[in-house]
Amino acid sequence: MDLRNELFSTQNGAQIQGAHPGTTDPRWDEMDESNLEGQRSAAEAVASGQETLLKLAVQGEQIANAEETADSNKFLVDKSNRILKGMTWSGWFSNMFTPDIKARWAIAGSCANEDDC
Repeated sequence: MDLRNELFSTQNGAQIQGAHPGTTDPRWDEMDESNLEGQRSAAEAVASGQETLLKLAVQGEQIANAEETADSNKFLVDKSNRILKGMTWSGWFSNMFTPDIKARWAIAGSCANEDDC
């Protein structure tokens, strides 16, 4: 309460009317209400920011999973195309001179066994 008394009791050395220590001034109630409202707004902003951060983290995981699935599907389609192409004589001959399709994770070296890739 000392800060309140200091704020409302003197201003540039002059006494403010109705702001004597120990008296009730409606400005105090307005200031308290304004401060509480500001604190509530700040708490809501923090909560909203935390919720947004959590949702972004979940979305990041979903995007990473979607990218992994897309890479896996691309590998399977490319591998299937090579196998189908190898079912003809000219495709088989062409496959002899082109490298086998490698999965992206196999190129990165994350496969435990090359047969699994």
